[in-house]
Amino acid sequence: MWLSLISAVGLLACVRFLDLLVLPKREKQNLGRIFTLFAVMPPLIYFASILMLTYRPIFSALFAISTYAVIVVLNNAKVRAVREPLVYSDFHLFREVIRHPHLYVKYIDMRKITGLLLFGAVVIYGSVVFESPIIQRAVLADYLPSFLFFGILLGTIYAIVRGPLRNPFRKILISFGPKANVEENVSQLGLVVCLIFYFFLSGVDKITTRDEENTSTKTDNHTDRDTIWSDQNMLPNIVAVQAESFFDVRYLAANIDTSVLENYDQLKKEATFFGRLSVPVWGAYTMRTEFAFLSGLPEEALGHHRFNPYLQLGNKPFWTIAHNMRALGYRTVCVHPFPSSFFNRKKVFP
Repeated sequence: MWLSLISAVGLLACVRFLDLLVLPKREKQNLGRIFTLFAVMPPLIYFASILMLTYRPIFSALFAISTYAVIVVLNNAKVRAVREPLVYSDFHLFREVIRHPHLYVKYIDMRKITGLLLFGAVVIYGSVVFESPIIQRAVLADYLPSFLFFGILLGTIYAIVRGPLRNPFRKILISFGPKANVEENVSQLGLVVCLIFYFFLSGVDKITTRDEENTSTKTDNHTDRDTIWSDQNMLPNIVAVQAESFFDVRYLAANIDTSVLENYDQLKKEATFFGRLSVPVWGAYTMRTEFAFLSGLPEEALGHHRFNPYLQLGNKPFWTIAHNMRALGYRTVCVHPFPSSFFNRKKVFP
């Protein structure tokens, strides 16, 4: 009993230290929130879950610390690369990391990840060899406390995610102020608490979509489309190019030669519209800009869906610019220079 309490206290102390390493740095007035109920519960519940599986308190504490450390390393790598903390939807990227590792490994300090994995392996080996379970389980009845614990835990999670506690719990979370401003929320609530809050709030933002029946009627009516398509020679070709690497470098400094983009300046003179474009991300996450262009929805309208619109919204019959062009008689084609499985585009784009 005492060993479990000491291990839990040690875990909270290490979590407190690791929280100080999280980027972006927390504001001074928010540092004390590491010991609030919402901040203390996640590591303790995680610790208790491992403990109920192994009955090894030291191992459970070290394993929980290692997990938290990995999250902090991944978060800080993301902040340095794209200026945004880790969010719940990033965990869905593990599939993409496995499929396309060369896109991600260069942003992560593999020495830290390797060190943490080795530390975890040593902890597991050491716990099996040197730490005996505090309770020996010889018969099936000895596992009953563990079954009860996980039954209550999983039942509570289900009630919160899909059951009767869903709406009351979300009202409680919203009262704490998470408004999909991830930088502000991480500073106020802490990284892990923010990840948990965003997970439970991920479906709370209702976005108006096109009814599937209306979509079928308006976009797949071959008779109307063929009628308009007979005048296809009257429709000018339209090509939209998402070239994230292009920007007007002259905005960076006044001493840059103004003729460096003279052809671009000539195109602007011939254009009906031109100007600077505000995009919903910096340095990565092509699909956010892609979705903004196709749907016309501003980032503010997406709420917690903004971090990965394709995760939930991409599977719904959204109005897009492609629907509008097809209604005018256009044939719409999308070309992407990467495998179609990336971010599930092979299902989203059709």
